[in-house]
Amino acid sequence: MNRLALAACFAIFAAAFAAPAAANGTFIQADAKALAIKIIAQPESYAGPMHDAYTVLDAKARCSTTKPRAIDVTLTWDVKHPEAKAFRIDITEFEDGFAKGRYLTSGEVTTSVRQVVFEEAAGGGYYYWRVLTSTAAGWVVSGAGRFDAPVCAVDMKESE
Repeated sequence: MNRLALAACFAIFAAAFAAPAAANGTFIQADAKALAIKIIAQPESYAGPMHDAYTVLDAKARCSTTKPRAIDVTLTWDVKHPEAKAFRIDITEFEDGFAKGRYLTSGEVTTSVRQVVFEEAAGGGYYYWRVLTSTAAGWVVSGAGRFDAPVCAVDMKESE
């Protein structure tokens, strides 16, 4: 394979991993666009769980049944805010990660999306997550919580 073909393959590979986040569980590092949104209501601290009267949250983190040591995290929410136009899910390992811009984001998803899969969890870690709801006035933190990623064992055969 010549250098040009190799460079083209690398560019396609890199573009696939740099693609914007989608509702299928692909999260990206918060960028200038994610940090620039106007959040008009949020909790003073993310140390404890919170949700508004319109929101129900659920986070399930468990060891994968198909990939050794992998963790399956499913984040589900139900927001019945009358002005909801879109949602966004943000995740951080740090209690102050949202304030410092150190978080991953799903990007904007439609109101028909009520569940995402988070595949980047590291075993034994604590994660904070929040659901942002877009309204005519700006973004509102509808709910926030924490989930613990388990440490997953793996069964392996001894090699000969």
